[in-house]
Amino acid sequence: MNTRKKYQILKIVAAGLLFIGVAGCEDVLDKKNLDVIVMQDVWKDPNLVKNFLNKLYTDVVPDYHIRIEQSTDESFNLYRMDYIQGALNTDNSSDIVDVWNYEKIRNINTLLENIDACPGLSEADRNSFVAQAKILRAWAYWEMVRIYGGVPLILKVQSTADDLEVPRNKTSECVKAIVQDLDDAINTASLPMRWSGADVGRAGKGAALAIKGRVLMTYASPMFLSNHASDASRWQQAYDANKTARDQMASDFGLLQPNGTAFQDYVDVFQRLFTEEQNREVVFSKRWNYPENSTGVQGRSWYLRPQTSKGGFGVLVTLETANTFLKADGSAYTGLPLNPGPTTTPFWLDREPRFYASVVYNGAKWDLPRDGGKVTDKEWIFYGAATPYDSDDSYGILVRKGIQEGGTYDDVNKISIDWNEIRFAEVLLNFAECAAQTGHPDEAIQVLKEIRQRAGIPAGANGNYGLASGLSGESLVKEILTERLREFSYENKRFWDLRRYRLYTDGFSDGSNKLNGKKLHGIRHDLKTPFNAATPEQLDAIDIQTPEGIATYFGLFDDQIRELNNMPEISVPENHYFLRIIREHRITNPNLEQTTGWDNGTFNPYE
Repeated sequence: MNTRKKYQILKIVAAGLLFIGVAGCEDVLDKKNLDVIVMQDVWKDPNLVKNFLNKLYTDVVPDYHIRIEQSTDESFNLYRMDYIQGALNTDNSSDIVDVWNYEKIRNINTLLENIDACPGLSEADRNSFVAQAKILRAWAYWEMVRIYGGVPLILKVQSTADDLEVPRNKTSECVKAIVQDLDDAINTASLPMRWSGADVGRAGKGAALAIKGRVLMTYASPMFLSNHASDASRWQQAYDANKTARDQMASDFGLLQPNGTAFQDYVDVFQRLFTEEQNREVVFSKRWNYPENSTGVQGRSWYLRPQTSKGGFGVLVTLETANTFLKADGSAYTGLPLNPGPTTTPFWLDREPRFYASVVYNGAKWDLPRDGGKVTDKEWIFYGAATPYDSDDSYGILVRKGIQEGGTYDDVNKISIDWNEIRFAEVLLNFAECAAQTGHPDEAIQVLKEIRQRAGIPAGANGNYGLASGLSGESLVKEILTERLREFSYENKRFWDLRRYRLYTDGFSDGSNKLNGKKLHGIRHDLKTPFNAATPEQLDAIDIQTPEGIATYFGLFDDQIRELNNMPEISVPENHYFLRIIREHRITNPNLEQTTGWDNGTFNPYE
């Protein structure tokens, strides 16, 4: 690469560093926008160094991504199917999966290389800042490795004298570097397990331990093995890392518990996971605060709310996911077979608390503000009324989890709930999965019981919380993955689980759980006769939890199970596990070897 081209690239990358924010040093991630300062002054003042680090948090820590859920069996979007339909190529870029974090990494490296020049910065603060920056660098690299396999490892700031055309490192080398950064943070004495007070929300040892556990568990999974089988040594490393995470984090983190023992208390705890920000279950999160630092109109709450509540109606629940939630006693729900046609099954009855916390069905109580005012607290989703109601030609179930209720119509765009990327429940379930894979079924089953107990599922006469007896090996792993879907529904976890176990193309050894070739299902509610006189108040008088109300409901509505309209079968090709490097990046750096399976690519992601 010639010097002029190098300079141009460095100039572009450096441009993002010329302006960083300044907040009061006592308020971190205290969610405030930052004033403008000049880069050359940063390393002269400990407060500015801290705020440079704050800007790295803003840039690196992930947020909710609607397209990820729409690339799974959780949801569906007719217009954005590039991953789930195998439409990616070397020329197109997808906001679902394409990540290229090198500007962020350069900024992190800039802090790591310049921090020692700052006078007045205590050794404890210096070490803590370095540890946090390394956690963020590990995350920035991991976001790319889980998509592409090996990528160029750049662990220092490049200058015009450096060769910027860096080739891809092996996947194993990248994972080793990621783990090294996390271990460095974990071994930093001045980094607390979790932060409190004005520093709440920063990444502590707990975040480093949890990320390390997630990385090693994923690296042990079939997707990262050339034979797609199992590697006992990798699973053992993952088991050790996740056991350490669970044990060391237990005194500072835990499962958020219900405020009482009533059924509704167990439903409410899953709302509180989001609305009680930085609660004891939150491990690693993206912070938001209106108006200084807000998700704005395109935030998660906007995407998930119905249009009549100033939302985007972007994520809609499939019956496949709705059926996954258990019955109230912890047994499997089998009451709504996915056969297209009419149904009179009240599938909303007698379900576990997570069902009611996660989804909204026709006639469910849901206190959202409406355009023009809302005087009722139920949600009606149907066709056939003179007044428009929330509707889609194939769906009848919406996402509820994490959507703040109450308030006014104008409050919708002001909501700025933190996004919890990792909560302690994941640490436990990651440990359970690794335990199942390393011959410790009792440990895995104990975690499942803890998760179900917090979810409000009764222990039952045998104390198994609805779990089948004798679970082990693959049957136990399948149960854990299904439990993850219930526990983490609409939290951007399912996509990565499906990829890890190659469930799009392969399924398990018995062929079960394979998604390719399947169609997803929704439920449509049509009024049987014109109902122009219907008002929200009249509909809300129907109590669909009672036999009389159910009879009235099915007297009014024609419920139809339908294959999702216009959606072809799921068809994710083999090469969508390890993706291509798009042409834009390879033009900039011709030494980027293309991934095997893409345009005669030669880079082996399994090494």
